[in-house]
Amino acid sequence: EKATVEYNCSEELKGAEGCGHHGSQPVGDGRSKFGWKVDWGSRWAVFGINYEMYGKDLIESAKLSKQITKILGGHPPVDMFYEMFLDESGRKISKSVGKGLTVENFTHWGTPESLNYLMFKNPRQQKKLSSETVVQYMDEVLKMTPEDPEYKYIYFAGSRPQVPIVYSDLINIVSAVGVTDIPVLKEFIIDVYGPGITKNWDYVEELLTPAINYYTDFILPQRSFPTLSPEENRLLDLFLDLISRETEAEALQTGTYAIARENGISPKDFFQLLYRVMLGKASGPRIGGFVAQMGADRIRNIIKQHRN
Repeated sequence: EKATVEYNCSEELKGAEGCGHHGSQPVGDGRSKFGWKVDWGSRWAVFGINYEMYGKDLIESAKLSKQITKILGGHPPVDMFYEMFLDESGRKISKSVGKGLTVENFTHWGTPESLNYLMFKNPRQQKKLSSETVVQYMDEVLKMTPEDPEYKYIYFAGSRPQVPIVYSDLINIVSAVGVTDIPVLKEFIIDVYGPGITKNWDYVEELLTPAINYYTDFILPQRSFPTLSPEENRLLDLFLDLISRETEAEALQTGTYAIARENGISPKDFFQLLYRVMLGKASGPRIGGFVAQMGADRIRNIIKQHRN
């Protein structure tokens, strides 16, 4: 005998009145659905689920679902709960009100491997999701080597070429050059890293595309270059003298601090001045490493381009 359910369209909801229709339909054949708590345990039993992850807020629901699975003659899966994902302010993310990042957002600015790492790294630790999160996890997965224990789980689809570039480097290069045209950026990147980078250019371009997306969505709208005072121009001249003398990252970093101290400006303010002139924003990479990587001539040209 086929179970059926009868229904009436007679209720009122938020000012809308039911049409009065009365009918019935079979329960089976995919025409009905349990409430979600019962549905979860039932799926475990019917589909023979072996492993299930869920958020910390569903621990009690998971306990109930395990009991339902046993009642239906099934075996509850091995399970593990993970901590909450938080927005920039430390509150639980909510897609319904537009808080946090979606998978589509994350993979627009990063690679699937960086998303893998976000999910697999320290699942019992709360994680904040923001645009900076993408940069952090992209850099971390690009620094991994096949010898790292996590590598085979993050790159389970196959190993990647080893390249001397991290994601934040590419974002800084795009910001410094100020263009999103890949052929133009390719010339610049080859100039910085040498012709050997062309051997793995297809992979570099896979990284460059999301870096351009990140620059377009987060940096370009806020990008602006300052109108410099005579004193700021004088400080820039001192910085240009420094990069003409020094080539090592640490010497450049130390020398930049020395310019600030010797001229009565806080190092923080001086670094912000350099970032705003070179990148069009108030923060950026470690100055010494950035200049050493880009080269004095390129830095000199970038400052000349943006200097009034």
